[in-house]
This record gives sequence, structure tokens and C-alpha cells, in this order.
Amino acid sequence: DVLDLTLEDILERRLQTLVFQRGLAQSIQQSRQLITHGHIAIDGKRVSTPSYLVLKDEETKIAYAPKSPLTNPDHPVTKAVSIPAEPISQEGNSRE
Repeated sequence: DVLDLTLEDILERRLQTLVFQRGLAQSIQQSRQLITHGHIAIDGKRVSTPSYLVLKDEETKIAYAPKSPLTNPDHPVTKAVSIPAEPISQEGNSRE
């Protein structure tokens, strides 16, 4: 129900958040930059608004834009995000 949505629910639907969660960017800030620079597409169509609210059926269609240089697996950004991050300890400051 729409009236049951919390602020967190809405923030989780933002393109900026989903790009980061799907591993297309190393940070929320980088995901925002990739989106505004036109490197992110939904179903092949570029979306340049980080606050775009992604529909459930669009979630799986988020990817690098077809003409973006980031589609090249040898691109430094693509290589960096494909390396799994080490888990962060519960304190949040040190790596395990």
C-alpha cells in the first residue's frame, strides 16, 4: 500500500541506491556520478536522474548504457567494481 511506505522504502527505490547495491559503482557518490554522466541505463535507455524511482520490474534491467565505455570489461571502473569488497566489521571502521 502506498500509504505504508516509509522514507527508507522510497530511498531504496532511487536509481542512485540501486546502482550501488547492484555493484555497478563502488559508492553511492560514484553511482550518482555515473548516472549524471550518462553511463547508466534502464532497459537500454539512458537515465540521468539519480533520484529516478525505479519500478520493481525495472530493477533487473539496470545496467551500463550500451554506448558507455564502461561496458568494456577492461575499463578501470568496471574492473574496480567487479572485485568483491571485503566485509566490514561491525564497528564499521576496520576490515575483517
